[in-house]
Amino acid sequence: MIALHCSAFHYTFPQIGEGVQILVENIGSSPTAVQFDEDAQTLNRFLSHRPGRDGGEYRLTGPLRVALHYMRSGEDLLFDGTLSADLAGQCARCLEEFPLALSRPFSWVLLPASPQGAPGRETELNQEDLAASFYSGDTVDVSLLVREQFFLSLPSYPLCQETCKGLCEQCGVNLNSEGCSCSPGWTDPRLAALATLRLPTQRASSEKTEKAHS
Repeated sequence: MIALHCSAFHYTFPQIGEGVQILVENIGSSPTAVQFDEDAQTLNRFLSHRPGRDGGEYRLTGPLRVALHYMRSGEDLLFDGTLSADLAGQCARCLEEFPLALSRPFSWVLLPASPQGAPGRETELNQEDLAASFYSGDTVDVSLLVREQFFLSLPSYPLCQETCKGLCEQCGVNLNSEGCSCSPGWTDPRLAALATLRLPTQRASSEKTEKAHS
């Protein structure tokens, strides 16, 4: 069971498929306020397996806290609230771990879908509707919507600070905490032989120059 807390009273929603579900028939025309937590361990599993992302970029150090208001307007379901969480991130420049406090407001409009999955309205969709989602069935999976907003709120490029100097490309020292004596023009001595090689076009140009001066 997932405990949800209102300002005036306390009640519970069942946990179905690791998510908070709200019965559509229980969503009224007056706003309802609830608060709940999303499990950090579950979300960290998602974070470590995001397609195309480094699994070590972010890690929740506590639960994802959700403050949510919801109501209906006709058949439309309206949601808004705030996500907040404490995370540890790995800086993309210096590779050091840093704390990140996350706070993000959100809002959704869920429109009723027809049995075929298309919008159930007779009229054409306006600009706001095009950005909305659709619902069908007896319940709304709030956790699914919350998790989507959580992933969208993460910075795409984790930095411990905007002015992070990163690591020295030669010796690997963290330039934020100490300096190094590496020369800017330093090259790996194992690659020195490559500097003497010339492309065919470069050799031909050199031969022409030598003939012109002979």
